[in-house]
Amino acid sequence: MNRTPDEWEWVEYYIDMWVRWMRKPGMRLGLPHRIAGIFTGCTTKHIEDWEEEVDRRAITIVNRVWKDLPPTEGAALLHTTGLATVFRFREPVEAVFERARAKIAAALRKEGFQ
Repeated sequence: MNRTPDEWEWVEYYIDMWVRWMRKPGMRLGLPHRIAGIFTGCTTKHIEDWEEEVDRRAITIVNRVWKDLPPTEGAALLHTTGLATVFRFREPVEAVFERARAKIAAALRKEGFQ
């Protein structure tokens, strides 16, 4: 499956977010504490809360897929994102990473991301 770089941009966004989370699991994802809010009935939910909730969901999905990847694809994801670089591959790491990224994209799509 040959895709153009723009077609992968959305999944790269979530992979990058996961990488930042892997480096610092307790982070607030770089969002401001509060801005505009929306009042719905008797509940006020800030836009940032929704965004952070969606981002946390995406990180959880990427992390789940990473844990379920075959060892070579999991290692390629770590290698390509700079989380770890002590792996040797029998095929080009880019090809292995492509398979891992496609699986992450499929899982994110299944959960309504894109």
